[in-house]
Amino acid sequence: MPTEIINYYDGFEGEPEIILTQKDELTTKQIRLWDGYFNAIMNLIKVDPISGRWTHLAYYYHLHIGWYEEDSWQIPDLTSTLKQIHEIQIPETNDMDILVEIQYRIIHFLEDAISNNRTVCIHYE
Repeated sequence: MPTEIINYYDGFEGEPEIILTQKDELTTKQIRLWDGYFNAIMNLIKVDPISGRWTHLAYYYHLHIGWYEEDSWQIPDLTSTLKQIHEIQIPETNDMDILVEIQYRIIHFLEDAISNNRTVCIHYE
């Protein structure tokens, strides 16, 4: 089974890594990224304006539930997670270009998983 890997972890070996994986019988796709990039993106998600609380993926992230506890944790609602990632406003500075690129890759990764009816799991290493 071929594996397609998008890698944003090179140069950070020995530091925490986040691995997003989607797969079916024929294909495995992954985004591997340095935990610092993932943290920066997750911290840009705003709380829900109606409830004043974290929702969806941001909820699990901020409460350290899910991929911190399990070997591989399945994101429960890909459509809501996609919406959250899509709504992130990354400041337009030169040092944030990599975050814009990662956001774009994650959006397309989630869209691909949704359109192909695949689950997405997160693994923290």
